Amino acid sequence: MIVGKRGNLPGAVLVVALVIICGYFILQEEGITGAIVGVEGSEVDHQIIKKLDQQSEVPVIIELKDDSQTTSANLEQKKQAIKEKQKEVLQELNDEDKPGLIFTSKKDFEVDKKFTTINAVSGKVTKAGIKKLKKDSKVKKISYDYPIKPLLSGSVPVVKADQ
Repeated sequence: MIVGKRGNLPGAVLVVALVIICGYFILQEEGITGAIVGVEGSEVDHQIIKKLDQQSEVPVIIELKDDSQTTSANLEQKKQAIKEKQKEVLQELNDEDKPGLIFTSKKDFEVDKKFTTINAVSGKVTKAGIKKLKKDSKVKKISYDYPIKPLLSGSVPVVKADQ
């Protein structure tokens, strides 16, 4: 191939730019597969990301994906399956069983409530915890745990105290 006086400078610039962009995605998105298809599959409430910019931990509810065991008609089997799924996700999230750790680091998720008949768990999560949860194939959805303040004025008609 014969190249003119200027050479193929625009083509070279394009190739360099493409290499830089691909390199970024490979490093940031956990490899080329993650860069192409996207690793993060769990749905995350936008409020969580917003709050994590302001504080180190945010209250969340983590909904896990159901399977035939967690939707079983047998209540005891369902409870046991949910308990096992919760244990798996929490172990991966907090790296509890990693050998060789001398110093204990702050956990990425602090459990508040393990539900027994709903395939979910609630607690406080860090930014690192959200990253791990988004990549976990067992996690269906991560919702912000909005604070609820009960008001007595709303309960008066419900309990018929005004009659």
